[in-house]
Amino acid sequence: MFYITKKTIEYRKNRKGNTTEDKLNFVLFESDTVLLMIGLLFLYPFFKYSKFLFTLDAIGNILCLVYYKIIDDKKYQLYSMLALIQVILFTSFATLILGWRTGFYYYIFLGYVAFFFPFYLPDSEVEKQISRIPIGILLMILFFVLYGFTNIVNISSAVVMQKRLEDIFCYINFAVTSIIIIAFAYFYSSLIISEKRELSSRADIDALTGLYNRYVLNKNMEANIELVKGNEKDTDNFLVAMLDIDFFKKINDTYGHNAGDYVLKTLAKKIIKFSKYGMLVGRWGGEEFLFMSSSMQKDEFKECLERLRKEIENTSFKFNGKKLKVTVSIGIGKYKSGMTPTSLVGAADDNLYKAKQSGRNRVVD
Repeated sequence: MFYITKKTIEYRKNRKGNTTEDKLNFVLFESDTVLLMIGLLFLYPFFKYSKFLFTLDAIGNILCLVYYKIIDDKKYQLYSMLALIQVILFTSFATLILGWRTGFYYYIFLGYVAFFFPFYLPDSEVEKQISRIPIGILLMILFFVLYGFTNIVNISSAVVMQKRLEDIFCYINFAVTSIIIIAFAYFYSSLIISEKRELSSRADIDALTGLYNRYVLNKNMEANIELVKGNEKDTDNFLVAMLDIDFFKKINDTYGHNAGDYVLKTLAKKIIKFSKYGMLVGRWGGEEFLFMSSSMQKDEFKECLERLRKEIENTSFKFNGKKLKVTVSIGIGKYKSGMTPTSLVGAADDNLYKAKQSGRNRVVD
């Protein structure tokens, strides 16, 4: 018992739990530990009522220790197969020897968990899950066979137990299987939620800069236009700005695309700070970034962007020991009744063009 407790503590300390695989290993390890503890708890009553079950339980406890190594080696399919065989043998003999009322048949449901929660399978094998249906049918048949033998045919062993002890066995078995199934279901649900969030993030976030992408910016413009339609007063504060890096092609041509990516990521870190002013910021595409505000006055909006322009101009961009000169031009567009997202961005683009034509490194509204 001391060894198992020590092993559990060591495992918890060593597992960071940051990756899906770490979390899966933790769930499997903890489930195996629960089964081992229950197996040790059952040793004495089994020894008292059935030497055969005592031997079977002792072998199962040794296998639980072996499972730790199998889980650590990430041999999940081997683990599930061995665990299923063990569950079937143990469930069958314990039910036949001690009777239906002891509730050992509950462990059959762990077989469904092990074989029909496919989170431990590689993506290439998930589609093969259908091939496991016969195993599920066999488990179902086993349930009814055990019920028939113990309740109808009544060929279970003549072991006589106190009703109170039968109830204790039943309560423990039900609690253990419930805890393990809940743990697996919780992990599986968490995995689905995590993957859903990751997919959502990939759809909304630009991979290089970590800012919102064009899709999100367009959706927000459409939503804001719907809100201000028919209310001229609200349109006064609906502003967008387009930022473009000056001579960005020259940076890529001179220093390489890695240098260009470095500049984009560095600018993104500066740009994201402006979200605290109530702006929505994102990468429009290429070297262009878009700012959107529905709460700031135009002068205040322009002043914020001017501060950003100066900060970029005064920033020392160094890549592979080489100093890069980076400036930006910014054009501001103000929403007018009847505009679409395309025409609103077009208004900002027109002023961006004016900023480029008048010497770059400036904000034009």
